[in-house]
Amino acid sequence: MEGGIGGEIEIIVYDKDKNILQHIKKPMDSFTQNMKRWMCDVLNSEGYTSWNVVDTGGSNRNISVSSSNFIASMNAPTGDDNYGILVGSSDIAFDVAQYNLGSKIPNGNGTGQIGYQGVTVYQDMPNQKTWQRAFVNTSGGDITVREIGFAVKAGITTLYSILLARDVLSTPVTVPNYGTLVIRYTFKINP
Repeated sequence: MEGGIGGEIEIIVYDKDKNILQHIKKPMDSFTQNMKRWMCDVLNSEGYTSWNVVDTGGSNRNISVSSSNFIASMNAPTGDDNYGILVGSSDIAFDVAQYNLGSKIPNGNGTGQIGYQGVTVYQDMPNQKTWQRAFVNTSGGDITVREIGFAVKAGITTLYSILLARDVLSTPVTVPNYGTLVIRYTFKINP
């Protein structure tokens, strides 16, 4: 892609001894309608005061962004699976109108759960920024990830989780018990 806005996803699966089991790097192809609405609402009007989106619970939200108290963050802390980089088990096809993962894998260490570590900025350069999150599997069995996404927490007084991207993996990744999954989302301008 020449010019414009794009992205890249990097996925690394480690075993319990930190050996790499899988390493995938691919272009991102999954911005949702919420991302488009954010960009178009900002660029469409000098009097931009609100962002009309659907939150991860499926509710329509008109989020005021005209206040200096407006917050939009994807730097979720450890244990918070409501925003930041998210993982799921669904392979339902991507649809631009999606507002949540098809089947999010919840944070935890029980069967079918995975430990969400905090989201950090991995790299910050003039034309790109990369966020990273690790997921630790102590569920007692393998965890298969078929979809990934990222959501921001946005609002002023009340904060809502808003999905901005979702990617369905053409090759699912399996995180073994005591293994770690690392996902990096890179946004690029003029990639």
